[in-house]
Amino acid sequence: MVKLPVLQPRQVIAALEQLGFSQIRQSGSHKQFRHSDGRGTTVPDHKGRDIAPGLLRKILDDIHVTPEELTHVEAALFSKTSSQSSLLAFRTPNSISVGRAVASVYMRREKKNVPAFCEQ
Repeated sequence: MVKLPVLQPRQVIAALEQLGFSQIRQSGSHKQFRHSDGRGTTVPDHKGRDIAPGLLRKILDDIHVTPEELTHVEAALFSKTSSQSSLLAFRTPNSISVGRAVASVYMRREKKNVPAFCEQ
């Protein structure tokens, strides 16, 4: 079983849109998405709240997408989207992986000890 990340609602929404889902309605801070083939799900879009791995797994089950497929979509989003370029800005000429860059940013933000492999 793949360990799912903690994502922000905008990242989940961007992934859904990349997969062909469109927002059909919104009730409060809950956005509902539907695909042309009938699959649908609801994503909570609360400010300052992340989507936990359990909820992310439920969303993936609703839309019949495996965690591996989500990983491929996220990789495509991070390489294309300019609004997500802050993650790519931490890449060095020797091409540090996005995962290490994200870990480094998270650890700095949380003021934790940053391992040497995350340093640029």
